[in-house]
Amino acid sequence: MVEKAVHAMDEGTLAVTENMNATGDTFGEFATLVNHVTDEIQRAVAAIHDIAEGAKQVASSMEVLDGVSDKTASKTQTVSASTEERTASIEEIAIASDALSQLAEKLQLEIVKFKV
Repeated sequence: MVEKAVHAMDEGTLAVTENMNATGDTFGEFATLVNHVTDEIQRAVAAIHDIAEGAKQVASSMEVLDGVSDKTASKTQTVSASTEERTASIEEIAIASDALSQLAEKLQLEIVKFKV
């Protein structure tokens, strides 16, 4: 009977040892999977960081373009105003030239009167 009890205890010990080994293997596989998932998460975080940096660069470029656009619009308005002023000056010169031409014609008529 003692022999049966020792044999039963040996079998129980063997079963516990096998279960412990299987549990250790399972935990080892679980740890490997956790490490793999952690690596994937770190890669995803790095990719998200790269995307965020790219978005910041795009936003900065858009701000620069907005500034250039504003300057271009301002310069265009300045050129337009200058063109309008020159056109007005040319019109005034044309009117003055016409008046001088008429005055010259009148002077010619008056000079003819003195030649008599």
